Amino acid sequence: MHQKINNIRLKISEDNSAVGYIYLENTEDKQERKVSKMIALSDVVNDYRGVPVYLDFNKDGHLMGIEIVG
Repeated sequence: MHQKINNIRLKISEDNSAVGYIYLENTEDKQERKVSKMIALSDVVNDYRGVPVYLDFNKDGHLMGIEIVG
């Protein structure tokens, strides 16, 4: 299944320049953009040793964004 991405944005935290967020906006409906599940990359990749990375999903299981903590 192919998912169309309308807009990809990168935002650096105003409080901490080592934290970035990649927004994957694939819908105009704000309710569908609400994050309902977050998964840490270290929970799904054995022996992951990189910076903390979190995957945010909406209620339908679509990837909504990626948080990177450097």
